[in-house]
Formats: sequence, structure tokens, C-alpha cells
Amino acid sequence: SLDEKPELKAFAQSALNAALQGAELNKRLLAFARRQPLTPQPIQVGREIANAMAMLKRAMGEQYQVESDVALDIWPVRADPTQLNTALLNLGLNARDAMLGGGKLLIEARNRTIDADMAAGVAPDFPPGDYVCLSVSDTGSGMPEAVVKRVFEPFFTTKEVGKGTGLGLSMVHGFAKQSGGHVTVYSELGTGTTFRLYLPRLGRGEADEEPGQAGNMAANPKQITVLLVEDNTGLRLVARQQLNTIGCTVLEAEHAAAALPILQSDARIDLMLSDIVMPGGMNGRELAARAEQLRPGLKILLMSGYSDPRQHDDPKGEHEDTRWPLLTKPFRRQELHEAILALLGPA
Repeated sequence: SLDEKPELKAFAQSALNAALQGAELNKRLLAFARRQPLTPQPIQVGREIANAMAMLKRAMGEQYQVESDVALDIWPVRADPTQLNTALLNLGLNARDAMLGGGKLLIEARNRTIDADMAAGVAPDFPPGDYVCLSVSDTGSGMPEAVVKRVFEPFFTTKEVGKGTGLGLSMVHGFAKQSGGHVTVYSELGTGTTFRLYLPRLGRGEADEEPGQAGNMAANPKQITVLLVEDNTGLRLVARQQLNTIGCTVLEAEHAAAALPILQSDARIDLMLSDIVMPGGMNGRELAARAEQLRPGLKILLMSGYSDPRQHDDPKGEHEDTRWPLLTKPFRRQELHEAILALLGPA
């Protein structure tokens, strides 16, 4: 084992860290370019703010006052909850860096109806409509106008070399635009900064679907049986270990042909986690469609090493089926955990 060979273990850890850093960089660039795979669903922003607040309080320390103020009648929105949480964390940590020695961070959520005149005053491409506005304000040093104009540019940063990639705020910008919303920034030197993230209100026809509920199963992974379909032996081992670590029972198949008999059996399966690009004539999307026929209501999560796997398994772009959420490999255990919880619903 690697534990018995510390030099190989260190090399393997370095390789893994490099791969994860590269994957994270790729995700942030895709987000800025509005090509990050998203899994939008009805959500309550108050719940996501509470999750982000808990993490920010741990990350910022006692010298920072972290508060939230969410309107009681706040509208539901349709967005990717993981990316919204990441956006709030990026904005919060950016605020922390602007408040050296301490300060106050306030996250607010309000309903806003934006008419044509208001929209034109924000940005030319900002469509009028009903939005939930999430404001992240700090009492930090503020930014000069020249910095404000460039703050959402990828790789732009005022931090020292090695202290940041300059992609956190560009990711927030990309997420907002890809979600049909917008993000703005207002800052005064010596006073502080406020970012406002606008997300469209959930459509009236979608209101019957309870926000945040993606299924009626319990979200406790220890009660979940996952069918894992992955042709790469090493990646299948890693995914199995990640699933086992969060308490899932795992059934394995190395390709679609091996997965079909399991799907046709009486074995309990709560969720299928499948690679998209696989040998044997049937790819992951085709397997997912077949699985839904065999087990109506089965939750399905796809994974791929391609940022847009349709370019690989469907180069002509003839099949734009995006009904199943996608994890981009490599992914961390936490990302897998969050994707499963998003599919199966809260406990």
C-alpha cells in the first residue's frame, strides 16, 4: 500500500492536488464563459444563505460580525443550489479579505420587481421581471472606480501572487448570467462594498413543486443504495470509496451491458451514478433512458471528464437531453455528497 511507501504516497498526493486544482480552474473558467454544467432546481434562498452563513462564520473568525436578513415573504427561485452556495462563499470570503482586522458582513435577500427603466439603468442586457436580490455587504476598505470596472474580469486580482486566482468573482458573474440573472457591485473607498446578485423568481407554473425538494426519499446517504457504472477501474475504485465513506451501499458495473441485469433484478437501487462515455455501444445517457424505463422514478446522476460530454458522444449536437444532472470529473467527495442530497431531497 502507499502507506508503506511514503515517497510514492507524497507523489500521488501531489498529482491528485494538481488534478483537483486544474479541475477547479476549468470549472471557474467555464462558469465565467457561461458553459459550466448547472443543475437548476426550485430552491429557497433562505436555506442556502443559512448554509453559507454557517461556513462563513467558521472561516472568518471571531473578529468578524456575520449577519443575515432574509425577507419573510421571499420568493423561491430556480438555480443550481451548489453554485449559489459557492457564489455566496466567494462573495463572503472576498469581503473578509477587504476587512483586514475585522468588520461586519451582512447578507440580505429581498424581492425586487425590475421594470424596463430600472433594468436599463443596471445593464443593457438585464431583462425586466421579478427577481430575488441577494446583497452581500461589508465594512471593508472599498474599491476605487478603476478596480470596480474590472472586478468581474477573469484573472484580475488585487491580491499578492499566490493569494488568489482572480476567478472567484468572475465565477459569480458567470453563474448569475447563466441563471438568467445579473450581478452588480457598488463600492466606496473607506466605507465598504455591496454586491447584489439577482436571480429570477420561480415561474408561477412551477410553484406547485416544493422548493428544495428533489424527491421524497430520505437524504441520509446511509439509507441509499447506489448503482455505480464506470469503465475505468481506478476511477470506479475512487468513486466507490467516496460513496462508502459517506455511508452508501454500492453496486458496481463496469459498463452499460453489466448494469442492465442489475437494473432488471430485484436489487434495491435508489440512485444510479454513471459515466457518460463508455465502451460497448451504449453510453451513459442511453443507459439512463433505459434505466428510467426499467425503474420509473429512479434518480440518476451522470459524470464525465468532458466539460460538455455531448461534444464527445454526440458531435453533431443532435441530442440535447440535459434532464439528468452532471458531475464533472474529477470531483471531491463533498461535491458528490451534495449532488446526491440535491437529487434525493433533504432529510
